[in-house]
Amino acid sequence: MKKNEFKDRLFDVLNDADNLLIQDIMVGDGNDLINVYLTDGTRL
Repeated sequence: MKKNEFKDRLFDVLNDADNLLIQDIMVGDGNDLINVYLTDGTRL
């Protein structure tokens, strides 16, 4: 699985999760980082 496909699938899964209050998803391609920010300020 390529990186872009993984990011797309992760985004779909997180968007479909009703119990997660996602504020934003930030992707740092240069560093291969994906940060998921929740509405309570938590970063995954």
